[in-house]
Amino acid sequence: MRLIFAILILQPLICLSQSLSTVHPVEGFPGSWSVDTLLFEVDDLHTRLQLVAPSEAGEAMIFTPCNIFEEAGWDFNFRMDFNPSSSNYLKVYLATDGAPEFETGYFLVLGTTADNISLWEQCEGETRLLVAGSHGRLDSSVAEGEVRVTRQRGGFWLLESNMGSGWQTEGSVLHAMGFHPRFFGLSCHYTSTRSDKFFVGPVSISGRPFSDTIPPVVDSLAVINGTLLELFFSEPMEPASLIATDVTFFPPGPEVDRIESMESARKVKVYLNSSLSSTSDGQISLAHWNDLAGNALRDTSLFFDYLPPLINEVSVLDYRTISISFNQPISSNWLQGISFFIEGFSGAITSFSQESEASMFLHLDRPLPDATELSLIADDLIFPNGDTIPRGPYPIYYHEAARDDLVFSEIMYDPTPPALLPEVEYLELFNRSVLPVDLLDMELVIQQKISRLPHYMLFPGEYVVLYSLGDTAKVASFTNGVPLGQWSGLPNNGAQMVLRTASGKVVCAMSYSGVLQGHAFKQEGGWSAECIDPDNLSSHPDNWAYSENLKGGTPGEVNSVMGINPDEWPPSISDAWLVNDSVMALLFSEPMTGQDPEEAGSNFQSNDFPLHRVEQDSVFRCCYTFFFKAALPSRQVFSLNLSDKLTDLAGNHFVGPVTFGFGKPLEVDSFDVVINELLYDPREGGCDYVELYNRSAHIADLSKLCLSRASPDGGPEKLNPLSDRCRWFLPGWLLCFAPDTAWVRQNYRCEEPSHLRLLEALPNYTNDGGTVFLTGLNGEVVDCFTYGPENHFPLLSDTKGVALERTMSEGETNQSMTWHSASGTATYGTPTGINSQHIPQEVPSSEMLFTIEPELFTPDQDGNDDLLTISYAFQEPGQVGRMVIFDSKGQEVRELINNRSLGTSGQITWDGIDGAGQRCSPGIYIVWGRVYDLKGRVKVYKTTCVLGIQNSF
Repeated sequence: MRLIFAILILQPLICLSQSLSTVHPVEGFPGSWSVDTLLFEVDDLHTRLQLVAPSEAGEAMIFTPCNIFEEAGWDFNFRMDFNPSSSNYLKVYLATDGAPEFETGYFLVLGTTADNISLWEQCEGETRLLVAGSHGRLDSSVAEGEVRVTRQRGGFWLLESNMGSGWQTEGSVLHAMGFHPRFFGLSCHYTSTRSDKFFVGPVSISGRPFSDTIPPVVDSLAVINGTLLELFFSEPMEPASLIATDVTFFPPGPEVDRIESMESARKVKVYLNSSLSSTSDGQISLAHWNDLAGNALRDTSLFFDYLPPLINEVSVLDYRTISISFNQPISSNWLQGISFFIEGFSGAITSFSQESEASMFLHLDRPLPDATELSLIADDLIFPNGDTIPRGPYPIYYHEAARDDLVFSEIMYDPTPPALLPEVEYLELFNRSVLPVDLLDMELVIQQKISRLPHYMLFPGEYVVLYSLGDTAKVASFTNGVPLGQWSGLPNNGAQMVLRTASGKVVCAMSYSGVLQGHAFKQEGGWSAECIDPDNLSSHPDNWAYSENLKGGTPGEVNSVMGINPDEWPPSISDAWLVNDSVMALLFSEPMTGQDPEEAGSNFQSNDFPLHRVEQDSVFRCCYTFFFKAALPSRQVFSLNLSDKLTDLAGNHFVGPVTFGFGKPLEVDSFDVVINELLYDPREGGCDYVELYNRSAHIADLSKLCLSRASPDGGPEKLNPLSDRCRWFLPGWLLCFAPDTAWVRQNYRCEEPSHLRLLEALPNYTNDGGTVFLTGLNGEVVDCFTYGPENHFPLLSDTKGVALERTMSEGETNQSMTWHSASGTATYGTPTGINSQHIPQEVPSSEMLFTIEPELFTPDQDGNDDLLTISYAFQEPGQVGRMVIFDSKGQEVRELINNRSLGTSGQITWDGIDGAGQRCSPGIYIVWGRVYDLKGRVKVYKTTCVLGIQNSF
């Protein structure tokens, strides 16, 4: 028969004055026990409790009043007829302040996966392990033994166990926290098969109730907001002792308005009559406060930090969006309850949105007035923690910079070696407008790398200097400096730069080349490039110069080269290419007006092939893109007519050719394009150049042609394409390629400057001779010229800086008579122009074997009649000839050709030099020729010429 009642001696536990008490769960059960008493029963010997729960997983708890804590001992026997696990284990609650739920207490856990006996503390609902016990102590099919826990006054805990082989120490801990307990209890955690396998008893509890003699301490301090602090104490405090005058701040701050203790009395709220100031090392001092037992808090000083919420910045992103950044994170839920309004603004704030963790947007129902100062008011702006943000007013102003309001005014792209400025790259902007401009969220794009600008108000006529944040320590001397966290860098060899507004509109754009005219030592670095006239928007190199300031630059100050330098250069076409077979691009030398598509289209007409539309590049404003209505056919040259109304930004009219030729290129065959002029030995400081001539009726593609020089095996070396885009090479065109086009233009007469093309990879052709190769991308030779000093006019005393010119486009490239030194009157070179030694194609009359031109020639290198040209033409091929020059006495002077195979037509030249390489004297000379063919037909002819007086050269 199940025993429902047992005898339990509880009286000693209830009597607080009793110094020693013992509890045996034998009589009085259930009596003072509570919670799940129906799930336990006492055994026949009235010595222990047994769990008798239904066969289903669960937890059974019983508690009885008990206030023992000082000099206390808890001793009990236990048995679990199974090996404990995480699902089947026993808890023994030694002392708690509640039953079954409690905030503070101490308890044992017998079992779980570690098979140990452990001591735990629970304080304010948080659990902490005090003694872990030996793992595996209960690792048995039947876990049975005795446990003893003692607590000495002051908080020394000792946990012991006896599993049948004597007492063993499980662990100890010094834990001084005291409290007034109210209950002792048990808790069985079981599965369905273990619901009657727990046995506990007898239980012996001895000791005295808790007597508090330990002064309270402050466990934590929290600054809730600027006027409320929360203190958490180690034990409940006496409310009557919480005197406001016992609280002081350092440095001196607000006074205490009132103090409130919470229900547990361990939490105390301190309200202030004004807000704390921002601090990172504030100090609060407490004195004379008591716990419930009268123990006085020792004089205590606590440190704290406090950051009052503030609006860091108010800025306008565009005409309908205001950005507000705070000095600390904000909550998206909090945004719904805030209130702003704008003084002097007729519109309204329609909505809020969170931009980032610490910023938000205000969205307006209508645009803000341009360039008008307004005030934003924060009305009753209270943070969730109770802090109030100052009402304001916060000034707002918006003016989105228009095109060319700001310009690049100074560039330090190569600060090494430095002059007297710090060794730092920087870029200067100048506000040339009449309104201030906020740089906030503008984008600086340099070679497609983006740097975002911070808030900075740039006023009219002022400068701002942009540099890398990492160089901040070096630029203390800069005026109006603004560091950028993401610095794109300024390449020494030149770059494209664009400044955009936050809404993406271009403010200014330009390219710099990296080298300016001026002192050579400044080109080595350490000197900035300064804009001369900020109102000159041409980006022309002549509007930039190296700084004349002895420091090397004028960052943030008026440029040292500042002056009036209006744009008086007429625009010209600098480049053109095919984007694809129905789209063409045309590049001008400077920014042009007319970005409106209709206006741009009216300036161009293509009568040969219909245009669909014309677009102008909106960034640099130099390039027009032409979209045709269909794909361009091959083998046809088209023309584009340019209007005389085309102007640059200064109003200068386009003065180039009014008709522009273009076409779709084809593959070239051998000798379609020939090498027409070569400078291989330039003057000091100069460069080589190669001129090509399209002698065919085909349009060639420069991107599929390469220049090279001979490798050791005699073939082409590295192939260097003439273009990175599909650029056409029209029939009859002369194009000159050089790595320094500016030098060529300055030192030689260029009849077609637009036909002078930059080719940085042009090979260096050696001065003692070599081979120039013109090939396709696959290395197939189109033309090649093996040159050397012997190709020059023998009587030239110095050939440095003298180009070799092709005399006949139809002649074989490597015949000696095909090349001649350029004339002195033509500056010894004619890049992009007709060669000074060009021989016109003329066919002699049928009755003469050959003709001469001119009858009087003067080989004095003045560019006029320097060569005697002997022209021949035959009706049949296969002719072989000999040609000799005799003087007036009939003596042979020079044999020009001997038994040479001749074409059906051609030219032979005489430069007035005899067979010994000496100059011939002025006078009359006889030109004699004999021609025969394989059929034995022989023709002989002679005529006279006059060699005029030669100037010295």
